[in-house]
Amino acid sequence: MNRILVSALLLSLSLSSCKMLKNRGSSDRNDGQIVSKTSSAWTPVRPKGMVPIPSGSFVLGQTDYDFTKTNDAPVKTVTVTGFFMDDTEITNSEYQIFVNYVKDSIARTALANKAETLGFDPMNPSTENDGIGAYAYVSGSADGEGTPYDEYLKIVIQVEMVNH
Repeated sequence: MNRILVSALLLSLSLSSCKMLKNRGSSDRNDGQIVSKTSSAWTPVRPKGMVPIPSGSFVLGQTDYDFTKTNDAPVKTVTVTGFFMDDTEITNSEYQIFVNYVKDSIARTALANKAETLGFDPMNPSTENDGIGAYAYVSGSADGEGTPYDEYLKIVIQVEMVNH
């Protein structure tokens, strides 16, 4: 009786496993995926003024025969992923000038925004708003020429005077 029961159990397990194996290769079944369609391949858009640098690998270290047999520079293979590089070559000094310009313009804009929130009026400066608001309108050069923000401010003040 036990042999019949064990053989029936083994037969049913083997048949059920065959059914599972048969369904495993089916691509039509829904196996719990939220999205039923496969997505298309995504290709990045090349930014304007940039050149794509492809992925690659190179050997880092001593590739020639080591005459001293010290093996102090082991060979490594380095893999680099692809990236974009600007197509315009510049020197370090040109880049430093650009960084300083951006830094100054960001600071100038931040000071002007702070002056606006403090309510500083360059036509009627008061002693209560002599903090950061006053510095937003100080000329940036000693020779009497104003910064571009000062020039813009003069135009805005002239337009406001004409309109009132």
